[in-house]
Amino acid sequence: MGDTKNNAAATQTANGAEQAYDFEEYFAKKLAEAEEKINKQTEEAAKTANEIIENAKAEAEKIIGGAKEQSQTSGEQPETVDTDDYLEERVSVKLFKDNDKYSQDVFVSVNGENCVIKRGKTVLVKRKHALALNQSEAQDNYAADMKELYAREYETKSRRYDIE
Repeated sequence: MGDTKNNAAATQTANGAEQAYDFEEYFAKKLAEAEEKINKQTEEAAKTANEIIENAKAEAEKIIGGAKEQSQTSGEQPETVDTDDYLEERVSVKLFKDNDKYSQDVFVSVNGENCVIKRGKTVLVKRKHALALNQSEAQDNYAADMKELYAREYETKSRRYDIE
């Protein structure tokens, strides 16, 4: 009777082990199938991404090539704004003239472009030369103001210290 019990227990243990082995095999098989499916999807996604990139590169080259061709055949240059036009305009100028310090004509040079302006007459000169004259006059006025300021300052200090 003991042998029959042992045989039944052994059969149950063998069936349980066989059943456990079947589960391991089943899950291993399912895992392998899932990995294979993931690998296929990854490969397909990479292939699709590469196709998109290649199509984008081809389209970009096509656009650039068309733009280059169009610019060469039209012969047009990009539109530029000539900022020197304003400075090249002619404006009228009349310089003060006397028989002493302000009797000579005035030489004006801007970036190597020279002109001589007659005093006492209204003349047309380029705006850049007129602006140079205006700046020169402003500097002369500033220098005269500073000279006057320092002269007053010197006079005040000399009185304070009794210096003549």
